[in-house]
Amino acid sequence: MMLRGRRDELATTASTVAFSLALSLSAVALPLLAVAAGYDLVAIGMLTALSAVSQLATRMVIGRLMRRYPDWVLVVLAALCLAVSAAVVVISTEVVAFTVCQLAQGVARGAFWTGSQTHAIRGKGT
Repeated sequence: MMLRGRRDELATTASTVAFSLALSLSAVALPLLAVAAGYDLVAIGMLTALSAVSQLATRMVIGRLMRRYPDWVLVVLAALCLAVSAAVVVISTEVVAFTVCQLAQGVARGAFWTGSQTHAIRGKGT
């Protein structure tokens, strides 16, 4: 039993570090990419704000998802959404791509932080 708890703790820590690093890199890279693509600062601010709106919307419905799916599914969904957000702007820097990128990133943040924190609370042990 102790080994399982330790493995869970290591997996939780590793996923949190990896997600945080990826999110931090994208938080710096996306605005720089938008500037390089020719967007003005107001447009970049509006695109970034979409991510926050998406995160709030995700958190409004996440309770229903958590009753249906285990916490780890939300964490994996978050990682996939973060990967998709980066892949979309690698393919295109059009405004639609940046919009999809920011929306996916907001979903990723909402799902990851809620899923990982809930997993820690629901887990057994300290």
